[in-house]
Amino acid sequence: MRGMYAQEKNIDIVFLGSSRAHYGFNPAVFDESLGLNTFNIATGAQSWSQSYYLLKELLKLHTPQTVIIGTAISRFNGTGATSARYGFIINDELRFLDNKLEYLLNAITKTEYLEALSPAYRYRDNLGIKMIENMYKKNRIKGYWDEAGLYRLDRFYKGYVINKSKLSNPKQGTLEINRSFKKNRNNTWDPGDIDLDAIEYFKKTVDLCKENNIDVILADTPNPPAVAIGAKNYDHYSNFIRDLANTNNVMLWDFNLLKMGYMEYDFDKFGDFVHMNDRGATEFSALFAKMLKLHYDGRFNSDQFFYDSYDEWHENYYDIANLWLINPKENNGIIKLAANCYCGKNVTPLYQFLIKKKGEKEYTKLQDYSENSVIEFKPEKGIEYVVRVNALSNKNMEAEPMYYVRSIKFE
Repeated sequence: MRGMYAQEKNIDIVFLGSSRAHYGFNPAVFDESLGLNTFNIATGAQSWSQSYYLLKELLKLHTPQTVIIGTAISRFNGTGATSARYGFIINDELRFLDNKLEYLLNAITKTEYLEALSPAYRYRDNLGIKMIENMYKKNRIKGYWDEAGLYRLDRFYKGYVINKSKLSNPKQGTLEINRSFKKNRNNTWDPGDIDLDAIEYFKKTVDLCKENNIDVILADTPNPPAVAIGAKNYDHYSNFIRDLANTNNVMLWDFNLLKMGYMEYDFDKFGDFVHMNDRGATEFSALFAKMLKLHYDGRFNSDQFFYDSYDEWHENYYDIANLWLINPKENNGIIKLAANCYCGKNVTPLYQFLIKKKGEKEYTKLQDYSENSVIEFKPEKGIEYVVRVNALSNKNMEAEPMYYVRSIKFE
């Protein structure tokens, strides 16, 4: 927010949203590609009410021509979408009194007023002498600014987080993504748990843009394809966000329905299962800027880039999105290995099983590529084995296989 206030040039393009937009839109790429001044005011767990008041704040200082609004399942599903807990930093930094009072009255519940108004009370459980010193010295975000008040360009740029971490090798499957779906509501859509306040503030944000003659694009930033395939009711969410955009006469760019060939969403372009890393964000931002150029020239055609629905995307996705081994089971000295994967709707996955004793260089083939996903073998007791399963799509046999490796031992 201090970076936003420090902008001397008019901000032409604004990125709003939660952490997926925060990590996904790299203003440096847009600045260079479009010759415009762009700024990312997305924040972690940003609610729609926070987006609305942040944009109102920015409009007191700048006249953007375009607002890109990032969306995600978690922004509309569940009570977390309206929590002010992550919005206190926004409240702390708002400088225009009328907007700040309106934010306090409408975006924060009465039970949270004391915490909103008093940082000392808010951090009372961890309030030591060091924190008090920092609060008085106004160094609460020292990691973001250096002594001259400039950005730490190794970590941040105009609101964008430079994330260097990555999930894994792009062709290495992972079991964690499947476990996370069972625990993390960010990856599931509950049609019965839609936050009505979120929808209301989304409409208010769109109306605010239209009142100021600002072009609006609603953007669903990329996930690894395994998220769209493995998430519960993702097709229902996809329909919901499309209908919401149509109802409010807003252009929707859903990059989880991006047609094949424009950008590969490999695991190594993501820091985790919902946030892009710097490599992914930079490539994504370059594609987005290219599309914006077409949009500004009146030559953008949604059908060129996006499928019309989740079902159409799933039917045209011809690859293996993720792969894992179900926990091996032993019965009477025989171990059963069972593989599973997320893949396109019209794909028949083909599995190859390999095994070696730990320390050996070469694998022995237990099964060549086959539709059979379950095999059995008899191990030696006390020996640790390394099992590798490869998977190919029958629609894309020339591709490098997805693979998954794990160790097993039979006592």
